[in-house]
Amino acid sequence: MKIAHENEHLASYIIDSFWEINNEILNDFYQDEEKRHIAFFSEENQFKNLDHLKKTIDKEKYFIQTGFQKLNPSPIGKPNSEVKSKTFVSKDEMVKLSLQTLEDFFSKEWEGYVSDSMIEEYKYYFQNVFTPEQSLGVWKSDNLIGLTNLFPSQDGLGRDITQMGWGWVSPDLDKDLREAVHYEMTKFYSQTPGRYQAGTHIFNERSQKFLNKIGYECVCVHILKK
Repeated sequence: MKIAHENEHLASYIIDSFWEINNEILNDFYQDEEKRHIAFFSEENQFKNLDHLKKTIDKEKYFIQTGFQKLNPSPIGKPNSEVKSKTFVSKDEMVKLSLQTLEDFFSKEWEGYVSDSMIEEYKYYFQNVFTPEQSLGVWKSDNLIGLTNLFPSQDGLGRDITQMGWGWVSPDLDKDLREAVHYEMTKFYSQTPGRYQAGTHIFNERSQKFLNKIGYECVCVHILKK
C-alpha cells in the first residue's frame, strides 16, 4: 500500500477494496501521525462494502467519513408542480435555515458519535464558506422540505471537485414529494459540469442510500482518530 497523495493534513492511499482496511493498519498509521488523518480511495464503487467497515473498525477510537463521487451529474427524480426550489438571496436566511436543519436533524440524532468539533466545523462553513447563490432551498408552499450547499474544493487525491457541504431532505415526506426534492437538488447539481463529491459518516445509512440512488459512487473513506 503506497501513498497516492499527501499534504500537511492528510495521507491518501489507493486500494482495491475497503476489505483491506482494518484496525491494525490504522493503529500502525497513528503510531507515527498525530495531526494528519488517513484516506483510502478505490476505483470501484465500495457502497456494498460499507458494512464491513461498520463491523470492523473500532468506533470508540476512530471516526469514519465516507466519500461519494460522480462526474457530470444529471437530474433524477420527478418534478412536482407543488414543489419549488430557489437559491437564497439573503446570507442570513441561508445560514439560519442551514443551522436549523443541522441542529434538528443531525446534531441531536448523532450525538455521541459525531464530535463537537465537527459540528463546529459545519457551523464555520455555514457562516464563512457557503454562499447564498450556491445554496438551494426546496419548498412546498411555505414549508422548507430540502436544503443543500455547494462549494469548490479538492478531494483527497488533489483533484478539483464541487463539494456538497450539506444536504438535507425532510424525513417526513411521502414518496412523490421525496422524488420531487431529489429532482430539484440533482437539477441544481447538474448545472456545472465536473466531479462532484458528498460525504457522510459511516452510520448515516439514510444519506448513503440517497447518494447511491442519485448515482454517486462510494469511492473513498477518510478516517480520523478521535
